[in-house]
Amino acid sequence: MSENGIPTRPYKMVPIHCASFVAAMMSSSPKASHLVSTTLLTARNEKISSKALFDAHNHLHLSISGGIPLLLVDGDVEDVITFAIDSNTNNHITNHANSISNTIFEKNGVTRGVDQKEKLIKDRTIYGMGLMSTQPRDFPIVDALSRKLEHMHDGNVCVVRNYGVHPWFLHEADAEFQNLNLSTSKPIQNETDEPTERNGTSDEFIASKFSWFPYLRECLQNDESACVGEIGLDSIRYDPHTRMPHTCIDRQVQAMEAQLHLAADLHRPVSIHAVGAWGRLFDVFRDVKKTRQILRKNIKRKGEVKKCKVLDRNRDIETPSHDKLEDNLPLVLPPKIYFHAFGGKAAIVDQLEAIFRDVSETYYGFAPIVNFRSPKTVDVIQKVGINRLVLESDLEDYHGVSTDLDKNVKFVASALNLSEEIVLEQTFRNSCRLYGLFKL
Repeated sequence: MSENGIPTRPYKMVPIHCASFVAAMMSSSPKASHLVSTTLLTARNEKISSKALFDAHNHLHLSISGGIPLLLVDGDVEDVITFAIDSNTNNHITNHANSISNTIFEKNGVTRGVDQKEKLIKDRTIYGMGLMSTQPRDFPIVDALSRKLEHMHDGNVCVVRNYGVHPWFLHEADAEFQNLNLSTSKPIQNETDEPTERNGTSDEFIASKFSWFPYLRECLQNDESACVGEIGLDSIRYDPHTRMPHTCIDRQVQAMEAQLHLAADLHRPVSIHAVGAWGRLFDVFRDVKKTRQILRKNIKRKGEVKKCKVLDRNRDIETPSHDKLEDNLPLVLPPKIYFHAFGGKAAIVDQLEAIFRDVSETYYGFAPIVNFRSPKTVDVIQKVGINRLVLESDLEDYHGVSTDLDKNVKFVASALNLSEEIVLEQTFRNSCRLYGLFKL
């Protein structure tokens, strides 16, 4: 622990406690095992139908038997705090992966354990998904479940891992890490309790407020293919007993800003939850954008930009950075921002696009369980257009994924007066672009 109470020991996520599974995954390195998988995907690009389905946002890990356990601290070796999964939870994850595989992938044509170099993944086959965390205790489960599913199918399916703290569960993340005594954290006192600019101690400042932040940062740094999500703001959700929000909106704002800065620093896409707090959401994006624009100006003035290797979002190659100073400056905002189960009006899309123009690519998803009963959804889909739409289920129960994705295709096709084939092809391409899977 440092003098100001901020942990100096790095966090390390251990995907599985059982060494046998790690060996089966070809490597104990999270990066190495995923690169093997995505290399296979890239090599088989021409064998994947552009009319395949991709569920860009779900929480299927939350329905494992026994629920999501509290984080297990697995010793303190060489000043590294490790989080592990016990054997009982590991068994639940394995059973859950088998069930998802049988229900979603094998039922739809992606056969387990079969070399499919020459096998076309057919139209309407569910090819992959974005698996969204809600809080730190999810992170090891998301990691283990995604790798098991990819390994079962020899890399013929893709499960994109997302790590982040959802506003509904921010209070639980705060409490859990306080109980673990891994750091000190204080609630926000007022809106002026902020750093005046991003600098070398900014991550320490954030860690002093959010004791889970170093763990989130370490998980993302250890997994270069992972994205940030689900994060955001929600002013509607409240505790049914107290009739008050679980976490005040000011603290939600700080948590979202911290995670947006992290995503921009690491060049990761972000999945956004936004309910009933659009004004504050606009302010968050503008404030982060302004802060990072100032940072860029200061770096340019001081000439502190260093040349570095930039990981290509195809994930399996590295390319040298350009000589231009501009190309090595910090991003103003995350490169891709995905508004899932988007509930805003058509006019809000225009306001968001004004903020992100020339800075970030934006994507929008509409979940049947959330959006399809609202009369405004058709108008909003028409405003967004097919080139920025992705399909999503937003489900925890894997049994409904296939049905909801099919509902999604039909709803979007009807709203935009397009054929279902065009919707399938373009939304699949959009999902691949969002998550940087490969170029079609």
